[in-house]
Amino acid sequence: MPPRIPKPILLVITAGITDLQPLVNTDDGRRLRATIKRNNRLFHEALLAALRAGSPARISVDAADETRDETDLNLPNPEDGAAPLFDPERPLWLDAEQQHYIDFVREGEALVLVAPKLGNVWRRLKETGTQLAACLVFTTRRDASSRFGPEEPVALGPLLLDWFRPLCREPVDLRVVEYLQGNETMEDLERRVSLSFTAAGRIESALRKLHLDHPEADLMLAINGGLPPVKDFVAAAVRLSFPAERIGNTLHTVTGTDSGAARPGPAEAARVRRLALWHVRHGGFVEAHAVALEFHDDTEAAAWVRPLGYAADLINRNLGIRSDPHVQPPKSLRHLAERQRYRCLIPALRTEAALQGGHWPEAINWSVSFFDAFLLDAIEKCLPSGARLQDRERRIVWPAGLTPDAALLRGDYPALNHQWGNNYEYDTMGRSAGAWFSWISSNELRALREAIQAGEESPRAYRNLNTHSRLRKDELEKACNAFRHARLWAETIDGPSTAFLSQPLVHDALVWLLDDKDPAHLYRDLVQDLEGLLLDPERGATMPPAHSPAFVAT
Repeated sequence: MPPRIPKPILLVITAGITDLQPLVNTDDGRRLRATIKRNNRLFHEALLAALRAGSPARISVDAADETRDETDLNLPNPEDGAAPLFDPERPLWLDAEQQHYIDFVREGEALVLVAPKLGNVWRRLKETGTQLAACLVFTTRRDASSRFGPEEPVALGPLLLDWFRPLCREPVDLRVVEYLQGNETMEDLERRVSLSFTAAGRIESALRKLHLDHPEADLMLAINGGLPPVKDFVAAAVRLSFPAERIGNTLHTVTGTDSGAARPGPAEAARVRRLALWHVRHGGFVEAHAVALEFHDDTEAAAWVRPLGYAADLINRNLGIRSDPHVQPPKSLRHLAERQRYRCLIPALRTEAALQGGHWPEAINWSVSFFDAFLLDAIEKCLPSGARLQDRERRIVWPAGLTPDAALLRGDYPALNHQWGNNYEYDTMGRSAGAWFSWISSNELRALREAIQAGEESPRAYRNLNTHSRLRKDELEKACNAFRHARLWAETIDGPSTAFLSQPLVHDALVWLLDDKDPAHLYRDLVQDLEGLLLDPERGATMPPAHSPAFVAT
């Protein structure tokens, strides 16, 4: 069977001043790799002139391995009356003291350069017979008169593309994107960001076009060179344009190991944690988990990703307890799981979360759902021992030998209707609900009911309007004010649990139901636990015993 020919790939390179170095010989017999620290543009313009004249500098792969010692080299200013750059009759001094002079290493007429960070990439592609479908180099080319102009490596892109050209398939697709141009600086000081949005836009546009032009090709990143903010942004932008399974990295290319998809690293994890933290602080538990999904199978990230998943499941009322060998759930999640029998708890948390995020229509619906669920919990709390409330069937099974209070069975709108044996169908809607409020001895429940449904423009009325039609902007504002005037929502939000759970009517009702002096802590502790794990993942990194209770979707 003939050997498998690797399919062509896309190569994306970030490069800067130190990524293409000339070799120099000193007068005392040393061979060094030189980084031009002053007048680098002068050096690169000479390289460009040679390239255009058909005698380009030669980039040597082997020389990079053979020459490890480095030096900095300052070229004289043209106005100093210095000799032409490569004049063999007038050598350049290695140091300011003029103790040693240097000659540039040549092979024939060609200057010898090394690309220390890319040499192994080139060699591995050559050895494996991997062709390039396209090669894209990100570099800079600012005006000579600009602040950084004298040091711009203007030949970097053309020389690297010329070097990789023999590795490309036909038709050859070579691209240079100069993300900094004119008088631009990398930073945007006004916005206080390390990479300007103009530069980022050029990078992102180039990657998007590369993907559109080569929709099936795998991508190899060689982004060890260049400026750190650019490298980080290229890595992030690539994951936006390309499917994860098509992204590799230079490690696979160099070592020849499995060419599986590159996994996101610590920088990406920090960015995701920052975004997830914002969502958690604004009630977006499901959203926080969604942005962390690319780390779902990463055991290094399990300490913060898994709890985000558990919190999202909790808000979706999809929480169960099983064994998870990877992470110990936060204490707040365990407390919430222990109270899942209370139907009103999830609507209460959802209301608080919606208000924290400014999702007013959702908060309207969940506030009233909280009350409806609270009524069922209150009924169940007051039932005689042995009675069972089956809310899906809207049925209460009374204990053998007992019958419900007559007040619940009589009238035109009874709260209970006998079905058979000890089974009674319950009704908590409309006029039938009144019997329950008389039967349940709870001033907290009655106060909550009064707040929810008193008046024609009650919170419940707005909930019904919100559910069955779309509230206009002015109606939505009136609805929100109705909830605030009813003292169900806070006028201002000042931290976790302050929007809904800390409001006196809600707080007092939950104290009565849960026998918990501070029920607002249930949401507040959850936020604080998740904040702690996102800010310091090591807090949750300790592996618990395999039998430790954890939370998974059920």
